[in-house]
Amino acid sequence: MVRIREARRALREFHAQCFWYLRLDMAVTLDDLPEIIRGLRRNGGRRGFLVAARLAAHGDTPRDAETGSSRG
Repeated sequence: MVRIREARRALREFHAQCFWYLRLDMAVTLDDLPEIIRGLRRNGGRRGFLVAARLAAHGDTPRDAETGSSRG
């Protein structure tokens, strides 16, 4: 559950910049990861992009599962 913990941290850290439309106290689940990764990539600047890459590298996101790509 490292990905969930990192996603929660990113939600708090980048809330005003990327996730203003989400509740700060929302319960982050695996289903929320694609939205968090997408928000970080689009609006998080360089730091957000790097955090998104780290979150995505921890395992397959639902989008990857649909396309059949694998990250080993």
